[in-house]
Amino acid sequence: MCIRDSLTLRPKEGLAIMNGTSVMTALACLALDRADYVERLATRVTALSVWALHGNPAHFEKALFQLKGHPGPVDVAARLWRETAGEGTVSYTHLDVYKRQVPGIVQLKWVMDTIEDWWGTEPILQRLEAIKFKRTLRPSQFFTLQLNDISDARQKGVAFTYQDGNMIISSGRVIIE
Repeated sequence: MCIRDSLTLRPKEGLAIMNGTSVMTALACLALDRADYVERLATRVTALSVWALHGNPAHFEKALFQLKGHPGPVDVAARLWRETAGEGTVSYTHLDVYKRQVPGIVQLKWVMDTIEDWWGTEPILQRLEAIKFKRTLRPSQFFTLQLNDISDARQKGVAFTYQDGNMIISSGRVIIE
């Protein structure tokens, strides 16, 4: 049995269904437009807060959010990066670059990229072990990244250490699938 065979409309009901659909569609479009405006406004307020508090714009690097795999935050991070890195109206030109730091997630990404260059294949992260961020790594700081293969019969892995001379900045182990 078809639904249209079992549906009998009375006078003006067909028109009421059509009018309601149009109104609800219009209200949904307005709500979506307002939500987009609020999201962009919140992004701008976040950028201004980062600027006012002398925050680190490297936290909004698009590559970091691509690791998470959700398209919405990637778009927001890209806008925040543009705003806080000086491409938008908020500019960091007056800030002392030495007050910034390289986030730990960026350091871990560099480790994964270096492992890929070393092994010739893209490593698939299984887990991180014994991660220690002992000192702040500054963007202008010279450092050495040392990698040691700790693979055995049970698992593949790499131990890493960031150093500035004899001073250890961070260290840990990356276990690969």
